[in-house]
Amino acid sequence: MAVPLISVISVTFNALDDLRKTAESVWAQDYKNLEFVVIDGASVDGTAEWLRERSSDSRMLWVSEKDRGIYDAMNKGVRLCHGEWVCFMNAGDSFASPNSLSLIVKELSNPQNDVVYGSVNVIKNFGMITVRPRGLDLLRRKMAFCHQASLSRRSLLIEHPFNLEYPIVADYDFFHWCYTSGKTFCQVNYELANFEAENGTSSKHRLKVLRECGRISGRNKTLGGTLEYIGQSFEVGFNKLYRFVIPSSLIKKIRALNYSRKRPQC
Repeated sequence: MAVPLISVISVTFNALDDLRKTAESVWAQDYKNLEFVVIDGASVDGTAEWLRERSSDSRMLWVSEKDRGIYDAMNKGVRLCHGEWVCFMNAGDSFASPNSLSLIVKELSNPQNDVVYGSVNVIKNFGMITVRPRGLDLLRRKMAFCHQASLSRRSLLIEHPFNLEYPIVADYDFFHWCYTSGKTFCQVNYELANFEAENGTSSKHRLKVLRECGRISGRNKTLGGTLEYIGQSFEVGFNKLYRFVIPSSLIKKIRALNYSRKRPQC
């Protein structure tokens, strides 16, 4: 059976150590019909030199130049790559296991599937938690699975590039479009990726995430969306307050318990 070419795209900026970690994870895959595409935002930490040393590898493509942010770089990677399927593993992300891609070759080979997604290992400062996808209906208002634990057809990413009007959740805009356009989603029962979520943009800017998701879904114009935003505002304020009065060791335990029942906006 012919297996599809997968393009793994990594966006990076001044994160050479993280990029090395991601590259090791990519090349460790036992699925060999893949290419590794690195989009570097003109880093000054030796990234371009490291990439240049690997220019002879025919499975690797890269550019190092200024961009307009992460989603501009991701769009650039999509235009540059050749794969039928695209997976985004930005610097610091990694596959959950060496056979993450080979486990889902059947789903990727099915011409009916447009997006294939699974679970993600979320890495926080209190440890790692495996988070499973939620029901796809959630895509009507926010992400239902982690972007790093998904693969999308390149043709769809060409048809609907990441919208730079949404600097934090343009990935949600893409999946929301897929969902409302009737594209076929296929869930697999595997952990596909490890995602370092502690310092992610969406983790640091929860209210901005909510506002952008509301603009995409139209929920910002509803009473439910307004009440949700007010509730999130109080929660964010409370979280800032209790960090000053509760020992950090106890905070980690509370966050671990709380996070185990939530899903990441990633």
